[in-house]
Amino acid sequence: MNELMNIQKILEITQGELILPESLKQDRFDINSIMINGASQLDIASESEIAIFAPSSPKMTARLMAQAKASKAPLLLVKTFQADLNKPQIVVKNPILAILRVLEVIKPCSQPKSEIHPTAVIHESAKVGDNVTIGAYSVIDKGVVIENDVTIFSHVVIYPGVIVKKGTTIHAGAIIREEVEIGEGSYIQNGAVIGSDGFGYVQDEK
Repeated sequence: MNELMNIQKILEITQGELILPESLKQDRFDINSIMINGASQLDIASESEIAIFAPSSPKMTARLMAQAKASKAPLLLVKTFQADLNKPQIVVKNPILAILRVLEVIKPCSQPKSEIHPTAVIHESAKVGDNVTIGAYSVIDKGVVIENDVTIFSHVVIYPGVIVKKGTTIHAGAIIREEVEIGEGSYIQNGAVIGSDGFGYVQDEK
């Protein structure tokens, strides 16, 4: 079940500034009446979901403005205050990043129990830290270093010499090629290939 969140909590997470349009100020709008338990697009958001207004072009501004005016979302994350919108707005530097941070709290990603599955293959020279999860059929090759609090789901292949910094999550099917260093707190999606050869080419002298 998603966590219910009030505006004050969202302000703490996003480090934004709450601005009310004049009409709501005159009505003595109670900001504590808004409780958020999810996020969605402007055109499909419900009365308990936050949405973002972040147009990337003048053409998109007109379309999103129409959606925002008709939206059921009770609260918007915006880059600049929109006086034409009769909704509470939280002004932030990056609305997309801000809504992702809110979602991390409202609906945190479930983590598997900390354990190493018996079918995982781990080279004897690999170093595995504390509170590490390694899923079924994953392969941890020679000289790999996995720091504390790392979650590796099933069928992940980590090549020789890789360093995985603490707090990283690697989802199922990902491949980490040799000598790559994964930074602290990284989040690698299913099937990603990190450190593979590029698709460019170089002509030889012939």
